[in-house]
Amino acid sequence: MNATTQVAPEQAYPQAVGLPRVINNSVALVLLDLLNKAIPLIVFPRVVRALGPAVYGQLGFAGAVAGFFGLLASPGFSTYALREAAKNGDRVSFLVKHVLGARIVFASCAYGLLVLFTLFLAPHNGQTHLLIILSGLAFVAGSIDTQWVFAARSRMSMVAVQGALAQFAYAGLILALVRRSTDAWIIPVATLISLSLSTLFIWLPARREYRIPLPAISPERWGLFLPICLVMGFSSLMSMIYDQIDVVMLKYFRADAELGTYVASYALMTMAMGFVPILSQVFLPLLSATAGQNLKVEKKYLYWFGAATIGLALPTAVGGFILAAPLTQFVFGSQYSGSGTLFRWLTLTIITG
Repeated sequence: MNATTQVAPEQAYPQAVGLPRVINNSVALVLLDLLNKAIPLIVFPRVVRALGPAVYGQLGFAGAVAGFFGLLASPGFSTYALREAAKNGDRVSFLVKHVLGARIVFASCAYGLLVLFTLFLAPHNGQTHLLIILSGLAFVAGSIDTQWVFAARSRMSMVAVQGALAQFAYAGLILALVRRSTDAWIIPVATLISLSLSTLFIWLPARREYRIPLPAISPERWGLFLPICLVMGFSSLMSMIYDQIDVVMLKYFRADAELGTYVASYALMTMAMGFVPILSQVFLPLLSATAGQNLKVEKKYLYWFGAATIGLALPTAVGGFILAAPLTQFVFGSQYSGSGTLFRWLTLTIITG
């Protein structure tokens, strides 16, 4: 064979994934998405009714604050690893060893900063402090998540199974233990336990099938990927500011009950918009594998992604706008007066989202 036509195995262009694989992956994640929607329909009303607007507002504030520090814990590491693994499967070991090692260090430092923020800058409320500290443990536990290994190989069935196990564990704990407003601490603890279990269930098969190494703390290697990850992390920070800064600011200026009404309405809207990241999990590895190599296939994937997203967004937003009042009354109960008006206008976010 002519030397100019030889391609090293690790440099070979990835083959385009056919429509049947895309459909199979989509079905797996759509089933998981349906489960993700069905379980909150049971768990979410139970939580908002049991906690009441004031305590649910504290819980929402704790989650928002922990989310900002969670970005410091993982500024684009998983997205970078997913992209690189989709391009070249031979890099999985390197990515697990060094990218996850960096993520563990960043998560530990971010949690330390979260504790300092809680002690000196958060509102002086013992229960709010406890909820923030417990909520932050989730991004520490998730620092060794290797879900992206299977996503990069377009094996979404593994992702779906892991997600289903986490949902069932979370729902079981909430339904069994949450009864009154003093049980608010159980919510972040249930999140932590379910996340730890799902991380373990995805780590074990990844270790067995891809022989991934244990993470290593190697700052000398971070220069290869950290600048790229920080750029991705800055982009995520902008999204987080758009999504959560209102919750944080309301805590300092409004009563907890008002905050809880807003957070509950926003959470219900977010559930309706949850299909966007689900579809991204299907198409991001495909777009990463074809970017700059096969423009025709890349355009085809973009067309499928856009058509599926818009086709879901429009009817969801219109239905939520029309049925806002009876829907919020049914889900939240009479404690959350005024939530219908909030939810009606929040549903328009689905279109722009």
